[in-house]
Amino acid sequence: PLAKYHSTTTRMYTAADGLFAGTPAIYFAEAIQSLSHAVDLAATQDELIILHDDGLMDVCQRKLENAPDGSRRIRVECENDFDPAPGETTLTSVVYSPPPEPSLFLLDPQTRTGYQYSMRLVDQGRFIPTPGRDDPPVDLAVGPPHDVFRVAGDQVYFAQPTP
Repeated sequence: PLAKYHSTTTRMYTAADGLFAGTPAIYFAEAIQSLSHAVDLAATQDELIILHDDGLMDVCQRKLENAPDGSRRIRVECENDFDPAPGETTLTSVVYSPPPEPSLFLLDPQTRTGYQYSMRLVDQGRFIPTPGRDDPPVDLAVGPPHDVFRVAGDQVYFAQPTP
C-alpha cells in the first residue's frame, strides 16, 4: 500500500534528457492530500488519481504557478470521494491509459471485474472474465492499443475491448 510511503510533503522533480534536474517543487503546496488510506495511484500530465481502500477516488488537477521568490509552485485542486463503481466493490488498482483515447482502468478482485472510465469519469464498460476462472485477479495493466492485462494466480490474461 502507498500508506507506508506517506510523508508530510510530496515533491515533484522535472526531467531533462532522462535525468532529474533542478530543485524539486512541492506537489501539495497549500493543503497536503492524505495518502494514509491510498492503495494505488495513477498520473497523467496534469492529474493525479488516488484510489483509496474504501474504493473512492480523489482526482487532483495541478496548475503550475510562479512563486514570488522565483521558484515554481504547484496549486492542486482535488475532487474528493468519487465513487467509480457503486455497490459492493473493493477496487485495488487504477491504471491510466494515454491518448489517443485516454482512459482509467480499475480492478475489483472480489467480483473479478475490471472497469473502464473516460477521463471525465464516464463509465465506458466492464470486463468480466470467462466463467470457470477460479483465481481472483491481483493486478491490472494496459498496453497499446488498449489491451487489458490481468494477473490471476500464475497466469496473465488479456482482453481487447471492442468499440
